[in-house]
Amino acid sequence: MSGVKINSAIEFTVTRVSLQLDNEGVKVWRELLITIRGQCHLLSQIVAQRQLLLIAQCITLATICSYFIANVNWSLQVYRQMMPMWLYLCLSNLGRISRKALVAERITIEEHAIATRLALIKLKRPDFRTLHEIKMTYDIIANNPIRIQFGSYIHFNRRVVLTILNQVVTYIIVLMQFG
Repeated sequence: MSGVKINSAIEFTVTRVSLQLDNEGVKVWRELLITIRGQCHLLSQIVAQRQLLLIAQCITLATICSYFIANVNWSLQVYRQMMPMWLYLCLSNLGRISRKALVAERITIEEHAIATRLALIKLKRPDFRTLHEIKMTYDIIANNPIRIQFGSYIHFNRRVVLTILNQVVTYIIVLMQFG
């Protein structure tokens, strides 16, 4: 959300005729971006174990639920009554992970939009210090894009959901061979 505000502030400052972009303004933008990056990195460190456990829980529950659905005698009333509970457990965990992955990817997309906006700035009266600040800010974003990651295990984005589904299918195949 802050990335959207920074991007709109850049847009407003650059397009306004009465405002002149200076190096101090660009420094403020860069400091805001560095603060947001620091918060994302801190968030990744703090919740890494919890999120990895959530992913493991989702894989386990989805595998058990799928195996249960495939191997149950549906003529018994008890199993039909348990079906909504199993589906809720699987889909709620997968939904939580999907939502978090989309938000994490949105942060990356917003930062890329800021980098694009910085690259497209055309100053009315170019100043060397301002151009240098813009280039420094752009280089920070372009050379090291922000990623929410959990340890060295996983980058949190939409591919996490596909990885989970891939693991579930693999485990189901293995369980079916034993069953």
